[in-house]
Amino acid sequence: MTAEHLSVWIASGSLLVNIAFLGFLVVQVRLLKRQLDQANEATDAERLRVQKQATLEFMANTLQRRQELAAEMPSETDTKQVEHFLELLRTDPKKLRHVYNYLNYYEHFAVGVNSGVFNIDVVERASATVIIRIDDTYRPFVNRIKAEENHPFMYDEIARLAATLRVRRGLRLASLPQQTPPGDGAVLGTRPERAEAQVG
Repeated sequence: MTAEHLSVWIASGSLLVNIAFLGFLVVQVRLLKRQLDQANEATDAERLRVQKQATLEFMANTLQRRQELAAEMPSETDTKQVEHFLELLRTDPKKLRHVYNYLNYYEHFAVGVNSGVFNIDVVERASATVIIRIDDTYRPFVNRIKAEENHPFMYDEIARLAATLRVRRGLRLASLPQQTPPGDGAVLGTRPERAEAQVG
């Protein structure tokens, strides 16, 4: 074997070693990326769990306060009672102050949800009905106060959260399986008669 042939063999061997080493590096980088992805997924899952737990704890810790505030308010489902109550606010400073306290609580809570501090999934399942009803019931009052006192953003966080919950609730209701009435064809699924009560 000549020196020239020897040089070719050495160069070829070095090239194979470099290729093998490069392949090893590629494999190691892929393994590292997979480990990082798994670590990130675990971190995200833990962050989500902590957020949900914090949301539930806040709602549990403020339950008594919410009950105390709601005890002085008319039922949002009683339209006439609500209308009468809203009229009284014009001449009863005590009731007006209580309404502000009631709405302020939910406005602060809505800020937490809208900014991502509280978990929207937990809030939807636990309080969607209440928040939507509050927005529907007191929106005329809020709009009047906005105009009279020149507060264009007053209680906008409640309105924003209620709008989000309406969309999410609509998507959930749309995803429920349909049911054909008996005698009108095959049963496709089950539609709860009181879906409203089941979605928060």
